[in-house]
Amino acid sequence: IGDYRVLYTSGDQSENDDFLGMAIAAKKDKFGVGQAPIQGEGITHTELAMLYSTTGTYEFYFMADWERSKTGSGGVAHFKEKVTQMAKELSAQITISKEN
Repeated sequence: IGDYRVLYTSGDQSENDDFLGMAIAAKKDKFGVGQAPIQGEGITHTELAMLYSTTGTYEFYFMADWERSKTGSGGVAHFKEKVTQMAKELSAQITISKEN
């Protein structure tokens, strides 16, 4: 989405099986996605976000939406809209000019 790559998950996945959406976004050239190791019991199917840096500094954005929060949740489609909007806003070009 724009200059950013986003990895997100959403659905009934909290400890109490409530709706929970989580997303991480980073610039496309600094972000990769892979398959996390599958072993043990419990959560065995998950994706792995990989952040890249040549300076030792990492920049990323995180978003979460939980149905029991004060703002509530609009479900999967609403969370996807919020994530898309976040990435578009991060990618927006801003011009600052000074008038004399």
